[in-house]
Amino acid sequence: MSTPTLFRWLAVLILAAGLVSALLVYRRPLPPDDQAILGPMSKKDLDQMERVGGKANVFTSEMSDWVRSLWRGRRLGDTLLVLTVVLSGSCFYWANFLAHPLADEERSSSDHKTG
Repeated sequence: MSTPTLFRWLAVLILAAGLVSALLVYRRPLPPDDQAILGPMSKKDLDQMERVGGKANVFTSEMSDWVRSLWRGRRLGDTLLVLTVVLSGSCFYWANFLAHPLADEERSSSDHKTG
């Protein structure tokens, strides 16, 4: 089996497994919220964080919370879907690139000969 064909099969396999996984995760019941005990951060907490570590500390905390939220509940299904499309698309791209490696080089060399 040639390498481009292997990459195409891998892309199809990733796409199928990722879509099924994303659908299963998206449809399952939501787990209880972890922040239900503590609740969201108050304005006072954010001000304290900013005094101790500056605006970068607040930004880092907000980014950390956002990234953590991507791996829980229904957003995990969305994250899996995006990762599936990116990985599968990358495999299809490399399969096409490996199947036609000289297409761009031939085109650029013919442009240089005419100019």
